[in-house]
Amino acid sequence: MAKNATTTKKVGTKSSTEKESKKRTVFSHAKPLTEIPASFDWAKHRPLKQKDFANKGFYLRFRAAQFMHSAEVATANAEKATKAAIRFETVGDEKTAKKVKRAERIAKQLAELQAELAEQGIDLDTISAE
Repeated sequence: MAKNATTTKKVGTKSSTEKESKKRTVFSHAKPLTEIPASFDWAKHRPLKQKDFANKGFYLRFRAAQFMHSAEVATANAEKATKAAIRFETVGDEKTAKKVKRAERIAKQLAELQAELAEQGIDLDTISAE
């Protein structure tokens, strides 16, 4: 007996045709540029080339801005990594980290509930003291 040739797909995954394209698009502009256009988005558009600018000086200013943007992104990533490292050093292993995260979430929910009840004139401290 021949089996049906069906493919299985994991639930919640997208095929390559369904995935959103993360490729950057070419920035359309009037040539030659004398400054970086305000509508230029570093994440959305491909980098401009020297031929897009009026002269090499304007292009070098663009490159300097590009390096500054990359430095800002790298600095933000370094800060996130530092925070994660400090948290890991403080908490320890993953099992404990999950418990700490759960405790933080519960504490936040409790604070929100206490604030709601305080708006209604109910004080949990006096009720629990009784």
